[in-house]
Amino acid sequence: MRVLAVGPTGEAGLDLAGRPAVYAMDLPPRSARPAGSAALLVADPPATCRARREAERVGPGLAAARPTVRRLVGAAATRAAVRAALTEVDHLHYAGHGRYAGFEGWDSALPLRDGPLALGDLLVLPRVPTTVVLSGCETGRAEGAAAQGLGLAHAFLLRGAEAVVAPVRPVDDGAAAAFGEALYAALGDAPDLPAAFARVEGRSEAVDYRVFVP
Repeated sequence: MRVLAVGPTGEAGLDLAGRPAVYAMDLPPRSARPAGSAALLVADPPATCRARREAERVGPGLAAARPTVRRLVGAAATRAAVRAALTEVDHLHYAGHGRYAGFEGWDSALPLRDGPLALGDLLVLPRVPTTVVLSGCETGRAEGAAAQGLGLAHAFLLRGAEAVVAPVRPVDDGAAAAFGEALYAALGDAPDLPAAFARVEGRSEAVDYRVFVP
């Protein structure tokens, strides 16, 4: 599996952490899936104030982009609830911590109220949302200079997501909330998540984020 940083003229390079660009994985082509209207907002799973504040800031923009928004906040953000909801919605926004760990990222996880949602848990889901925003540190990270490893963003793509936005490094709490707010504002004027990301990638709060596609 490879991840390429695709520049404005289509050239590929390996300096992944330093380029604000679309990261394309060489996955097989997929048949188109109809766009849905349901979104899932997961926030404050380990009881952090910043995640709840982020949810408050991105909530209106998310609701404008998706008329149906299911919220799993605080104690409701359990492993069982999140796993079940992921198979029923077409967009996910996760606001919380991210953990990149293990050999080539295989122990990476999204902490939830009653334990981590591990990378392996994502890989066995029967279905995942079409688009995903992971607002947690290093959720877009892949190990090695050529990004040969696997991270949380990549796991969503392997299970069928069409676009994932995630940071490749630790992110400041305020910057994460500002980025999410700007991203959903841009999504109202853009045809899809990668196009919305292109509208905000020049902002200072977006510097650590990337958009990943198959």
